[in-house]
Amino acid sequence: MTATHTPLHIWTGVFFCLLNQGAHGAEQSFTVQGRSMLPAIKPGQQVTISDQCLIAGENLLHQVTAIKIATRPHPLLKRIAGTPGQRVRFSSNEIIIGERKWSIPGVASSLLQRQLKHTDFIIPDNSFLALSDQPVDSLDSVDFGLIARPQIKGCLQTD
Repeated sequence: MTATHTPLHIWTGVFFCLLNQGAHGAEQSFTVQGRSMLPAIKPGQQVTISDQCLIAGENLLHQVTAIKIATRPHPLLKRIAGTPGQRVRFSSNEIIIGERKWSIPGVASSLLQRQLKHTDFIIPDNSFLALSDQPVDSLDSVDFGLIARPQIKGCLQTD
């Protein structure tokens, strides 16, 4: 099936519309305006999101994805920092996933930590930890908790 390619724009890191749901190989191009994924993705940059990574069952760890959360009308761009089975630990200002440390001010009192009620846990099946590359003034799993697999709508396509 031929992939669709429709130009879109981003407003503070979110889509104005969803990926073409139900169509395999759907792609969306848009201009980034948010700063949450700096330095990897810059405001004004043209990017494309495709659901091909989901169809192919690719490992999503460290990929930039479009995710949908209930409190937002449009998907957000976030990096998958933790996948099912990975160990996650919290300290006062960081999340440690496997051996990688993410510096996140205030994470010890975050919704994610309160939701999980542990400072050391394993990510459950079909759940993912989605983080911003710029944690200050960003909305990600620290704020809304773990995401379920169906909330991931596609992956950033690289040249």
